[in-house]
Formats: sequence, C-alpha cells, structure tokens
Amino acid sequence: MLNRKLSLAFVGGGLNSAVGTTHKLAAQMDERWVLSAGCFSRNHDINVSTGRHWNIKKDRVYESPEDLFENEKGKLDAIVILTPTPSHSELVIKAIESGYAVICEKALTNSSAEAKKINQVVKKHNAFLALTYNYTGTQCCGNCSILLKIES
Repeated sequence: MLNRKLSLAFVGGGLNSAVGTTHKLAAQMDERWVLSAGCFSRNHDINVSTGRHWNIKKDRVYESPEDLFENEKGKLDAIVILTPTPSHSELVIKAIESGYAVICEKALTNSSAEAKKINQVVKKHNAFLALTYNYTGTQCCGNCSILLKIES
C-alpha cells in the first residue's frame, strides 16, 4: 500500500472539454491521486485558465504534450490522455516511449492497426496502460500492475 498520493498530469481535459472536470473530480474521490501538471488545451488561454482554476503551478502547465513529456520525467506517476480519440494513439505511444504509465479515456484508438501498434510499444517498453470509461473515474486499488492487453 502506498503512503503517498499518486501524481497525475492531464493531456487534454481543459475547462471547455466534456471530460476534464469529470476526470479531475474522479481522480480525487479516493484521495489517492493529485493533479500536478498538464497540457489541458491547444488553446493558450484555455490551457492557462484551466491550470489556474485547478491550482496547478504555472511552470507545470505546458504548451504542448511533448514539452510536458520532456519536463515532467521523474515527477509523475501517470499521464492521463483526455484528448479527442483521433489523437490518442500518437499521444499514448509518445507518453509510453517517454517512460510514463498511461491512463487513456475510451476509445483507445480509431482502428485495430493502431491498437496493434500500441500493443507493440507497450510490450517493448514493458509499460503500464489503462483504459477508462467516461464517468467511471480513475481509482487505484494499490496494486497498479494490471496491463491492458490488446490481443492480435
């Protein structure tokens, strides 16, 4: 059992999104997670206002997912992908290749080919990947060793 809160970053999920606030609230429900960083929107004003609204330090609100992936290494327990589905595959792969555990909102991909590519990356990096379903939340059972398996 962990004696500390787990640190999250959101990619997507700005105040104007359909899922951001829901995931923020869900992550807090069991008092095991804290939202610490993010790239909440491609729109600068929404990104900054979301960070301010959620009390994220200015230097941990990033203009791009790539900046977040580069600058948050060693500071996070997981990255949550909350962008529209067409960008999931690319972002999940980049996050895993950058060394992060990844939690992705459904749907994971647009195609079985993308799913197979993600599966290859997960296996190559022995990575953690979880898929959540809208409005069910992000909760930890204390044994974070479950790997989403995409069968070929």
